[in-house]
Amino acid sequence: MLDVYASGTVFDQLFGFGVGAALKLSQMRLVPHNDYVRMLVEVGLFAFAGFVALLVGCLWRIGRRWEAVPLAAVCVYFFSENLINNYLAMIVFFFSLGTQLFRVSQTEPS
Repeated sequence: MLDVYASGTVFDQLFGFGVGAALKLSQMRLVPHNDYVRMLVEVGLFAFAGFVALLVGCLWRIGRRWEAVPLAAVCVYFFSENLINNYLAMIVFFFSLGTQLFRVSQTEPS
């Protein structure tokens, strides 16, 4: 998939080949097992940077609390599994991420 990304035009590299394009552009007609690569190919560098910044920023904000462990595990799991297509996993991930960020924001001094 990285070869497909590298062979694209500058527009494709910045804005992606389109959602679902990884399935159509791969030789074996399978999505990559690395969600970061999939995001880079499908939505391009700008949206990929936003996706990574969202995850890093949220984990940074939660800090070194025990609640960050499952959220960090999912961020690492994005490297080896296809979670973007797993609607239930994404609901649980972003719901728990949002609730933890809310909890952290309520405990920080103003």
